[in-house]
Amino acid sequence: MRKWIQTRDKKLESFKKESSSLPGKKWLGDYRELQNLQFRETAFKYALWLFGFCVISTFTIFFLQGFGVGGFNLPVEILKWLGAATVGEVATITVIV
Repeated sequence: MRKWIQTRDKKLESFKKESSSLPGKKWLGDYRELQNLQFRETAFKYALWLFGFCVISTFTIFFLQGFGVGGFNLPVEILKWLGAATVGEVATITVIV
């Protein structure tokens, strides 16, 4: 990940240096490419945080169910559905991004 960030930072620096000497269409294309890269990076970070949150919350529910903390009791079918839905939905989002 660090190597990718360093590569991105180098592209940013080279873009800033070259942008003044580029013709309009080339400069606009490079700017859109850079903006697209930043959007993808933000979306990827969001998807990973969402995936982590869902996995931790699902394991918390399983933990509460297993130890019966505070009278927490869900049917087994709901727990199976919850685990499958969490992993399936958020993993799909992560793959798309």
